[in-house]
Amino acid sequence: MYWKELEDYKLDEENYRVLKELNRNYQHYMDLRINQMNFIDQTIYQTFPGIKN
Repeated sequence: MYWKELEDYKLDEENYRVLKELNRNYQHYMDLRINQMNFIDQTIYQTFPGIKN
């Protein structure tokens, strides 16, 4: 490849926007998942104390 054949760098705004939105959705889903797991863990511990020992 020669220097003359290189294409100009272009920032793809659409891909950047989509990736940003997907990241936000993933982070939101993971926050919900962690909160659900903590709630279930707390509920099990309150219902059956000492079950994990």
